[in-house]
Amino acid sequence: TQRIAEIEAAFAGIDQTLPERVAELEAATAAIDPSLTARVADLEAAADASRTLAHRVEAQDAQLADTAEQLQGMTRLLNRVVARSGDVANTTEARVHAMEMALADIRLDHLSAVSAERDSAQDMVIALQDRVAQIESTQLNAIHTITTEIARFIDDNEQRLAALESPREANHDLAAAFEALRKRVEERIIGVETRSVRMLDQVADTVAMIEQRFVASQRDESIAKSA
Repeated sequence: TQRIAEIEAAFAGIDQTLPERVAELEAATAAIDPSLTARVADLEAAADASRTLAHRVEAQDAQLADTAEQLQGMTRLLNRVVARSGDVANTTEARVHAMEMALADIRLDHLSAVSAERDSAQDMVIALQDRVAQIESTQLNAIHTITTEIARFIDDNEQRLAALESPREANHDLAAAFEALRKRVEERIIGVETRSVRMLDQVADTVAMIEQRFVASQRDESIAKSA
């Protein structure tokens, strides 16, 4: 009971005319400057606009960071593509060299064949050599094309990265462009490898067929001489 009495006494000491004094103060302020209320509203609107702009800047920074990360990923992919293209070129060169050695061995093993057969075989060997040279040229051209496209892509993306670092609005379609380009590069590499393997397999089958024909020719010649 004593505590309640103390609280009531404390509230009784508060100035009960405070709301009236605040209203009088507002009225006096309005009388001094009638546009003060509108100016306060304008200031509040400006503060809201500043907060909205800050949120947009934060979202833009996040988008720029994501785009830069995608660009770095694309650069790593291009480095892997360049290394893979070099491996494909080395592998193709080794297989072509092995094929040339096989052709040379066939020519040395069957120099004693019948003249007509030998002439025909030489023509086939020359045709095969031309085919191997054509395959090698096609492979080198394909690798050169991929290398050129990679260089052009790097140049283009250096300009895009510069644009991202500028205060202008980022291009929302850049991530989609990166993904499309990555798919095109992978499809081009797979196509080149598939064509190279297919052409080399065809050459290998042709060499095997020539060897079988030479072996059969030598066997027939041996049977004819023994008879």
